[in-house]
Parts: sequence; structure tokens; C-alpha cells
Amino acid sequence: MEHRLFSQITMNWRGRPLTSHEVVVNTIAATRTRSGLRVEAHLDTRDYPIGVAVSKARIDALPIEHHTMHRTWNYTIHPTHTDGTAPPAVNAATGSDRAATLTLLAHPRLTGMSITELDALAEQLAPEQAARREQRRYQGRGGPRRHAPGAHGRTLLSPRDRVLITVVHLRQVCSQRLLADMLEVAARTIGQAVTDVRHLLHEQNITITPTTLRFTCAEQVTAYARTGQYD
Repeated sequence: MEHRLFSQITMNWRGRPLTSHEVVVNTIAATRTRSGLRVEAHLDTRDYPIGVAVSKARIDALPIEHHTMHRTWNYTIHPTHTDGTAPPAVNAATGSDRAATLTLLAHPRLTGMSITELDALAEQLAPEQAARREQRRYQGRGGPRRHAPGAHGRTLLSPRDRVLITVVHLRQVCSQRLLADMLEVAARTIGQAVTDVRHLLHEQNITITPTTLRFTCAEQVTAYARTGQYD
């Protein structure tokens, strides 16, 4: 893709100002080569939330055959396993899947507080969370907004979700990496949430007491939340 498609697109639009979506799409679609490359391009206007990641379970389930030379870069992804059997069904985390995981993480066994207490804490921190987010965007823009907020670039985690994740992490129930894998959210998104909320908790003199539990896999977290026991 990089050598045979993207490189040709780059050469085709070199020196041309990409001033609109229409210009971008039409320029990509106009890419041709004498060896027979023809490109079709269409503008996708659907909304894609930022911060999505792929879990280790999904990666491990892919029927990948690595080549002998440069295995990391050279491989074949088969539609089925080489023995003809279908790979295990591991679906991308949908909104409902992620919501179910967040509900699991909000269990009092993991947070050390009731749902009511968690909601109250999230409500208490919500104004400052919104202010910090707007300040960060102000700095990124280099000035005030020129347009009203739109629907694009929405994040996967609500302010309450960010508080929940931070509470679970500060209780040292599991690592940020495991939280990211369970939620199929980019580790950077988890890290930013924890950093922001931890600062707010410190400013308001709110202490989250660590627990003695240390979970290293999603199965342990799930089992303990549901039954109070784990292997």
C-alpha cells in the first residue's frame, strides 16, 4: 500500500494546495500509472470517535502468517486459519461492549465506593474537567474558537468514565495498560484521563485509598467484580 498506492497519490498531488475535501478526493481519484493503477476515492462523512485501539485478544485471534524475512513487516493475513478452520470470533469493542466494561469497573469492589458516591464525585469534578479540556483546546488552537463546537472529534470516554478509570487506577487494582486493553481505548487516552483527574483530586484534597489487590489480566478483574473471588 505504501509503495504502490500512497507513493503514487503523493506524487500526483505534489505542489497542489489541498484546500477542501473535494480537492483531496478528486486528486486521489485522478491517480493513474502506466502499469495499470486506477484509484477510486469517496468522502466518508460518518463520525468516528478518536482514541479507539485494538485489544491484544483481537490481534492474537488474527490468522497471520509471518514470512521468513523481516517477519514484523512481511506477513499474510488469511481469511481462515491455515488448517481450514475459522478463527475465533473476536469483535471490535462497540459502544455497548465498552459501556458494559465500564459498568463492570464501577463495581464497589473495584472502586471502593458506592455507585452513588462515584456519581457524586464525577459531578463534583465535572466543571473543572470541562474547563481544563477547553483550556487545552484553546492552547492547541492558539486562540479562542472561531466556530461553535461540532460533533467531530468526540472522545470515547465521558467525564464520569474518566473519573471512574482514575479511581480504579489509583486504587492500584490494575495498570493503565490493562484498562486500555479492556476498553479497547488508546493507552494515551487512558493516561491523559488519569493525569487530568488525578490533578483535580489533588487540588480538592480528595484521596483515593489503594487496595491490596493487584490484577494482571481482564479475567481476574471480571471474576472479582462479579463474584468477589479470583484465581
